[in-house]
Amino acid sequence: MCGLAPAVPGLQIGGYQMRVQSTGAEAFCRQAAGALSDSPRRTGSEGAAPPSGRVTTAMAKQQVLPAFVTPIWSSMWDDSAELNAGLRRMILARAPKAPQTHRSNIGGWHSEQDLLRWQEPEVPHFVERIKSGINAMTQATNGLQEAAAGGFMMVAWANLLYQGGYNQVHDHNRYAWSGVYYVDIGDETPGDDLSGRIEFIDPRVGIGWPKVPGDPFKQRTLFKPEAGRMFMFPGWLRHYVHPYKGEKPRISIAFNVAFNEPGESGKRQP
Repeated sequence: MCGLAPAVPGLQIGGYQMRVQSTGAEAFCRQAAGALSDSPRRTGSEGAAPPSGRVTTAMAKQQVLPAFVTPIWSSMWDDSAELNAGLRRMILARAPKAPQTHRSNIGGWHSEQDLLRWQEPEVPHFVERIKSGINAMTQATNGLQEAAAGGFMMVAWANLLYQGGYNQVHDHNRYAWSGVYYVDIGDETPGDDLSGRIEFIDPRVGIGWPKVPGDPFKQRTLFKPEAGRMFMFPGWLRHYVHPYKGEKPRISIAFNVAFNEPGESGKRQP
């Protein structure tokens, strides 16, 4: 609902003490749905004080615009049991003997970024899921025509998170898109709602100050892992994983997607 609160006493705008009254949710919604006018309408002489009493916007066309939107794609495949079982076997079989890679992970295992070259039959099916995310994000950002002339390159790696493990704040800013797919979420932890959750950090500088009624710029963006769910987001978006408190290892696959512009094929490696 886009209703207005009752009269706000003592509101000061441009040096004038004003009292704003609600015109009702319906009227406000009609005003907010209108397009912005190219130039503001003025009544009276420049700099004149507004008339006392009720403030009206009947002559104005108003719109609240969502600027600087950051896309995060989420997809849940309900038919993932067989694929996830195969991915789980594949990853656990390699983990004890594969070399350890330390990136943002603390208290876990991070494979080399060569998972898409592993020869197990589950890998091509997993790649198709990444492709569906690329298509969705490219369509959402109006990039279909440009994308068709270029090409995407992908890398992926497996992650095991053990009890107490987490991922530090980091980004993947060399890449167009990054993402994570959850193979096995490990144990549920009813006593800790943040256990193993991925959280994204608002990239806008200075949003914590000054105070804004309702704190609209201080909302947290975090998601609970689910087996069979994939998230995809801009590579520059900083994020981290809260400490995982379960006993069974939590298994996920992370990936990066690079875009080669026309004529760059083979030049930029992910």
